Amino acid sequence: MPSSSRPPLLGSFALIAIVIGVGAAAFAYTAGRFSPQRLTPDKFVAAFAPPSGVALGHRRNHAKGICFTGIFEANGAGSELSQAQVFSRGEYPVLGRFNLGTADPNAPDATVRVRGLGIRISTPDGQEWRSAMIDPPFFPVSTPQAFYALLRASGSKEPDALPAFAAAHPEFAKFGDWAKSAPWTGSYAEERFNGVNSFIFVDSTFEMQKL
Repeated sequence: MPSSSRPPLLGSFALIAIVIGVGAAAFAYTAGRFSPQRLTPDKFVAAFAPPSGVALGHRRNHAKGICFTGIFEANGAGSELSQAQVFSRGEYPVLGRFNLGTADPNAPDATVRVRGLGIRISTPDGQEWRSAMIDPPFFPVSTPQAFYALLRASGSKEPDALPAFAAAHPEFAKFGDWAKSAPWTGSYAEERFNGVNSFIFVDSTFEMQKL
């Protein structure tokens, strides 16, 4: 091979090495390797594990639940607010799950304060309308960092961990008041579930103005 062809070949190898290095650095940054104190998805997932360890084969949170199927009957009135087919008059299949806000799949129902409801409504055009709801009328804390700290405190073996968290996050007191005073219902059907999703409604008028 002529020696004149070596520089371009070496340049190609160098370019490949740079691309691989940049990709590896990006993954390392996402995983928080360069900033150990940064909150990452992996840290969140790990914090959901109970002190007894991960329950294999179950969700990390809201591990105990029961699935159901049903029909969503739309009366068509929602079409004035949204173009989504799910609001057009008709019946659409629903897949859902009632659940308890705990990482323990064997927890007694009467010991778990938060109950949840997740639903997926499917329409003939292939769209899916997904929503997650819980029975508290508000979330215990206002930021991901505070929620991570709550998970850590809840899973800590230190007796003063949760009181210390509450003292550092005064907004948590409102959730504590709700947990003490809200009634315990006998079934999921008696709960009022509140949305933790936000949706932007776009009707046909808005679409015409945009065009």
